[in-house]
Amino acid sequence: MIDTDLEAFGEKGNGRRTYHATDCLAPTESDAENDYLVQGMTPGWGDLYDWFLPDQYIEVSGVPDGVYILETIADPDNTILEANESNNCGSAYVRLSNVASSPTAEVLGPGPSC
Repeated sequence: MIDTDLEAFGEKGNGRRTYHATDCLAPTESDAENDYLVQGMTPGWGDLYDWFLPDQYIEVSGVPDGVYILETIADPDNTILEANESNNCGSAYVRLSNVASSPTAEVLGPGPSC
């Protein structure tokens, strides 16, 4: 997920979120030792993660400054049953600057179709 404006919630950027958690946080079953949850994302929802968490950043050391296409593919091996398989890819143009000293990245807008 891209950490970006979530206008559907009426707030922009990394502001405090005031929406309530969905039912996906309620166990679907429980036994004496475990709660079992069905995980996933509902259309229109998003998750925000700090960059320092595992797998939440892209290493750019040694990459020259310039404009790049950042592409992501969800379920690349098609192992998840989905109602719509055509929306598993997205891309954005990203400008990397000052990579050698103090890297910055600017999202320029949507990228080409995948």
